[in-house]
Amino acid sequence: MSTWTPTSSWLVSKSRGFEGQGTVREGSGKSNQNRTTSEVQNPEPLSGPVLAGEGTMDRTTENRTKSPVRTVVLDRTAAALLQATQVLESTKYGIPTIAINEDTPTDLSLWESIHAGKFTHLIVSPEQLSMFNGHLPRLARLLRQNRTFTQRIKRVHIDEAHNIHTAGLPHHGEEAFRPAYGKLGELRVLLCKGTTFQDLDNRFHAFVR
Repeated sequence: MSTWTPTSSWLVSKSRGFEGQGTVREGSGKSNQNRTTSEVQNPEPLSGPVLAGEGTMDRTTENRTKSPVRTVVLDRTAAALLQATQVLESTKYGIPTIAINEDTPTDLSLWESIHAGKFTHLIVSPEQLSMFNGHLPRLARLLRQNRTFTQRIKRVHIDEAHNIHTAGLPHHGEEAFRPAYGKLGELRVLLCKGTTFQDLDNRFHAFVR
């Protein structure tokens, strides 16, 4: 059981193990890897940095202006039920959150609110970030065509990061199981310099590191 206690300038984790360490390390503004003690189905390790940075000073810009933090969290599965649970948990902490997957409505007003920054926490299936089934999903287009939107994204958390290698790349003559994981590196090109990337996993094998 983890308890997150927000302070005026930081978030103090009373959780046990690597999850709390990862929150503090992530807050440094540097990209890093964090080994979790269990599969991150409880979103608190992911929500913690979002709550810590919400409405605080933007440490990634020189002018140090006030800027709401926009975080993209890449879940390890496209399972809508798990994402829905994470949305509810994040919302409980007062973080405006939405899950973006193949079931997300194409309603124009919804996407206008996403574009405008109404949601500061996006839980995203990897397939929504690049070409998928012959078309470019709406979020992928937004990332490629709207610089205002990409400038709002300050942090990216990749859950179950070992999938970048195990599911995202071809092995032993077989095609990649989920090639979208293998394309996550494209985000570093699409997003602004200084965007923090954090890999989360409970089994960081040597080939992942």
